[in-house]
Amino acid sequence: MRKPTLAIIIPLAAIVFVASCSKQSEPAPAQAKKETPRATVIAVKNAPDKKAAKTPAKPAVLAGNNTLTVTRDGQYANLSWHTDVPAADIRKITILRSSTGLTKQIPVAELNPDATSHRDCTPGAGAQWYWVQLSIQGGGDRVIGATRVEPDRSGSAQYIRPEDAYHISITRTDDMATLQWDFPDDEYKSIKVVRNTRVMAQPFGKNSIRVVTSPEGKLQYDNPLSNPNADYWYWFQITTKQGVIITKGPIKAGYTRPKRQ
Repeated sequence: MRKPTLAIIIPLAAIVFVASCSKQSEPAPAQAKKETPRATVIAVKNAPDKKAAKTPAKPAVLAGNNTLTVTRDGQYANLSWHTDVPAADIRKITILRSSTGLTKQIPVAELNPDATSHRDCTPGAGAQWYWVQLSIQGGGDRVIGATRVEPDRSGSAQYIRPEDAYHISITRTDDMATLQWDFPDDEYKSIKVVRNTRVMAQPFGKNSIRVVTSPEGKLQYDNPLSNPNADYWYWFQITTKQGVIITKGPIKAGYTRPKRQ
């Protein structure tokens, strides 16, 4: 009876041994699955932040001996400034103004690097805020300000609107807008035109479409339209030879009425 018993035990042991060896030789699927996600996560973390790269750096505020003084003279604000930055290092000087405080700044003048003063025609009797922005050669901006000028206590009944001297008409069809402007006889550094399908507080940002830039004070220009069912508004940024910046708009492109027979 012992011999049959031994014959049965030996094959079972061999089967268990072979099965254990086959399990050890199989790859571990769980470990292989973990390695791929880990490598992917590292690659995403090390990838450059495209949004951060596109965000422009804020201009550095100059302090110390860099000063801006603004005084009121009725409708006008007289600005004078001093900076330690050499004129040779400055590409241009831009005067910024805001009627609401520290937001919604608009450019009102673009001056030569050696300029140290400017006389600005304010839009109303309220207080105004000013900055002097220095564009540095090779890139980067520096800012002096903000400096607040007091309201005009004498009132605004006699205030002028410089933009009223700049005449613009814009008509359209379904697929084309015709811009025609007639400005005072003068030499212009540039006349920039942008458009949008809605009214914007700051139209000369990245969300508007650039239409044309020209130094011509009298011009007719045809601008193709992409959507016949959309409304279109236009803005003009006019820079005179003296560096004064005049913004006009929004001006809606309107359909021409048929002539009466």
